[in-house]
Amino acid sequence: MGDHQWHRVVLIPLCATCLFLLLLSLLPCTLADDRPIEYYVYEEIPQDSIVGNIVDDFNLREKYSADQIGRLRFKFLTKPSPDRDSFYIGAVNGEIRTKVRIDRDAVCPKQERCMANYDVAIMPQPIQIVKVQIIIKDINDNEPVFPQPRITYQISESAISGTSFVIPAAQDPDSEENSIDQYYLYPESRKFTLQYRKTADGATDLRLVLNGRLDRERNDFYELKVVAQDRGSPSKSGSIILDVHVVDANDNEPKFLNETYAVSVRENTPLGTNIMRVRAIDADAGLNGQIEYSFAESTEREYGHLFGINPDEGDIFLRGDLDFEAGNIYLLSITARDLGPDSLPASCTAVIHVTDVNDNAPEISVNTMTPDGTAQVPERSQEESFVAHVSVQDQDSGNNGE
Repeated sequence: MGDHQWHRVVLIPLCATCLFLLLLSLLPCTLADDRPIEYYVYEEIPQDSIVGNIVDDFNLREKYSADQIGRLRFKFLTKPSPDRDSFYIGAVNGEIRTKVRIDRDAVCPKQERCMANYDVAIMPQPIQIVKVQIIIKDINDNEPVFPQPRITYQISESAISGTSFVIPAAQDPDSEENSIDQYYLYPESRKFTLQYRKTADGATDLRLVLNGRLDRERNDFYELKVVAQDRGSPSKSGSIILDVHVVDANDNEPKFLNETYAVSVRENTPLGTNIMRVRAIDADAGLNGQIEYSFAESTEREYGHLFGINPDEGDIFLRGDLDFEAGNIYLLSITARDLGPDSLPASCTAVIHVTDVNDNAPEISVNTMTPDGTAQVPERSQEESFVAHVSVQDQDSGNNGE
């Protein structure tokens, strides 16, 4: 299996499952304790790779003879959501194997911990139920990618030192241990520096900062490259080219009152609702001080179907239906420019947090041991005989999904 390895550890579970046993007149049934058998497996291992064996890992050889073990049968009862159902169990040998080649970044995007939880039934009587937890480990199989390969800036030669311009940050679908660690600016320049920081919501605010005055007559164009490098071993990188044109402009440029605006919006907010307002000021008079607001090109392309902005007032309104389960945070890049000649744009970031409402009903599934899936109880069954296994899932978060 090369560099991909697995091992197992028995740990106390981090959370309870929504799992119920409906016991009507039960055949003798033995439930395992709440401690799951926990396996670790790296993503991208080949299909049909072995993860573990219930016979060995649940110490069944200490409880049964070889002949009895040969008569045991194994079955998954409760399974995780379809996108994480990447494993199967051998009915006869109790081996758990990969059903497909697992891509952790597709199964658990941007999640620090990726796991699949199963309940395994050991038959025949007395039936035993074993909890299995499979943690999918990340490998550094993705490089940082910027949303576009090249971006152009028009910067006035009258722009003051410290003026900053938003650069769309790179994305890396790998987990935190292999995610983006550093940004670099090439070539090194006395006129520009790179500034980046993590915001409170975990996003990256990346900016090109003017470090001194520009002189259009001396140099009217700069080509710079920003490189994003992840912390994997070996590390991977991606880059974006910045084309900086130095132009003449009116004396004052718009300035946002805040670099970052944030708001929380319920996922059932009606279309057309104004959810926040951004505001910039410009000290110039007439058209040179009249400001027009717009989304940055990348924001309009990615989120224009969900949000719109009033060009005159800076009001951001809801254009499409929100769904907390599909996305709970959006980062919008807003541009303000005046209507005078050689306008110098200013940028800010709007953070939209989508809050959950209880819009998903619990989903109930019933598992039985009969071929046709119908719960059956033979007459004269012993007291506490096993009848059916019921599990409940709810896609909502917090109390709405508990």
